[in-house]
Amino acid sequence: MRKTWIAAVMLLCFGFEQMASGSTSSQPKTVKKNLDKAQVIQKYSCAKGDAWFYEGGKLSRCTLAQDTKIGSATVPAGSLIGLLPDGTLSTAMMLRPVTINGALCDGGGLLGPSEGATTSFYPSGKLKSCFLKNDQTIGGVPCGKGGIVKATLGHEYAVEFYETGKLKSCGLAMDYGGKKKGEQVQLAK
Repeated sequence: MRKTWIAAVMLLCFGFEQMASGSTSSQPKTVKKNLDKAQVIQKYSCAKGDAWFYEGGKLSRCTLAQDTKIGSATVPAGSLIGLLPDGTLSTAMMLRPVTINGALCDGGGLLGPSEGATTSFYPSGKLKSCFLKNDQTIGGVPCGKGGIVKATLGHEYAVEFYETGKLKSCGLAMDYGGKKKGEQVQLAK
């Protein structure tokens, strides 16, 4: 029963990772390799253990061996990062909650970052979306904390940002602007 639950959570996480990065079913194939020691691959310090590579050898995903500044975030060691085929950061499953551009993005889980919430980034490295650790006011809007299971059931939403850093949408932590708590609010650019 527990293995089935863990598999379901991992599938939800993988599905959100694809949605967050704008991917479709035509994802490039990846190959899993086991790293016998921590090593720097394409400027990322990958930890010993499993890493995934695109056909042709470019890094797709790995667990970070050390805290790493990537775009607008400092991604903590032990976090699982996902890269686009050109090597830019697409997603991160943070080991622990991390503040990025003022938003406290959730991370971690009972089984580590692979069970945690996915944070997505624009190719520029700026924050695209995350699930908040706690209710938080962003740009004057009371945004609610979220989680991948709640989001897939339609109860809570990820907080989304425009590439400029301005809030794009969130699920409300309280009634606001004619909308009820829990509803999603969309903001103009």
